[in-house]
This record gives sequence, structure tokens and C-alpha cells, in this order.
Amino acid sequence: MEKAVQSLINSHQDNVIFQYFSDGEFKELIAATEELVIEKDEIIFEAGQEPVGIYILVEGKVAIIKMKEGKYARTLAELEGHTVLGEMALLNKRKRTSTAKAVERTVLLLLKRETLNKLLENNSLMGFKLSHNLGAALSTKVDKMNAALMQMKTQFQEFNKFKHSLFSDWDF
Repeated sequence: MEKAVQSLINSHQDNVIFQYFSDGEFKELIAATEELVIEKDEIIFEAGQEPVGIYILVEGKVAIIKMKEGKYARTLAELEGHTVLGEMALLNKRKRTSTAKAVERTVLLLLKRETLNKLLENNSLMGFKLSHNLGAALSTKVDKMNAALMQMKTQFQEFNKFKHSLFSDWDF
């Protein structure tokens, strides 16, 4: 087991994704995952792929990349541990909408979809807590996106006012 995974085990209570987990439940989660070491520039998953599961980013950095109409790649975010990636595709049961690529050597824990489903079918409290926390994390992401959109809207309105004043206040 990587030292970074041991560090995650020791500090899991500080992470919103593992909120309300007892030490035993967190050990149950770790036991249900597969440890992956991804080298720099390796692809973790690609847009259009069926999701295998969710990835807990333990150490390293991952770029989330979106293709613009097949023309060019745009980095939407760079994530560092301790966070989760791939949760939207897993929870929505849809294909991946973006690509995840390791920016540096990265350690991940993979919780496969089948494993999570079995945990939930067996009424695992840890599985329910994880599902709840993933939903809460997604809600936080949506709130941040809404705030960013509102800020962009305000900036656009200010730009439009400026543009209008440029052409209405000046006579050519």
C-alpha cells in the first residue's frame, strides 16, 4: 500500500467525501477499492467511455479535459488529492463527458460500479454514506458553477453597457 493511501486513511475525517464515516467504515471502503498508480501523461478515462467506477484521488494531479467539437482540448480543471473524480458518470449512468489525464505520477483508488451497487444492495451504511456525500459534493459543484455563471452574466452586462455607451455617446 502506498504511503499516500495510509495518509488518506489517517486523515479521512477531514474530507467532505468521507464525512460521517467511522474508522471501520472507512477501512471497509479502502478494502472495496483497487489501488492504481498512473504515470505522468497517462489517460485514466476518456470521454465517451462507459464508467467503470469512481476514482478517489489520493496523490498527484489530474487534468480534466474537454474536447471542443473534436477540434481542440480545453482543460476544465486540475484536481489534486483528496477528491473524487468520475462520480457524475457513475451516478447518472451515462458515458464519460470528459477525459482525465495524469499531470504527474498519481495514486488512485478505484471503487467499481458493481462493488458500490453490491454495498448498497447489502444495505451497507458506508455505501449509503458515500452516496449521500457524493450527492452533497455534486451539489456544491453546481452551486459554484451557478455563482461563476452569475459573475459572467454580470461582467457581460457591464461590457454591453460599455459597448452601448461607446457607440451612443460618441458621434463619428
